Amino acid sequence: MDGQRRVRTEVILPRLARHNPEEYDGWAFRDLTAALAPHGIAPVKSDGNK
Repeated sequence: MDGQRRVRTEVILPRLARHNPEEYDGWAFRDLTAALAPHGIAPVKSDGNK
């Protein structure tokens, strides 16, 4: 997350794809949500956006 506490989904998904394109290229919000759920991490709203 480049040292940031909170990162919007539309920012983190391209970062993940740049870091490991074979794994993350083409991921959508639902893919990230599903990957984080087993770790107890859920999306939250910020400024009215999820």
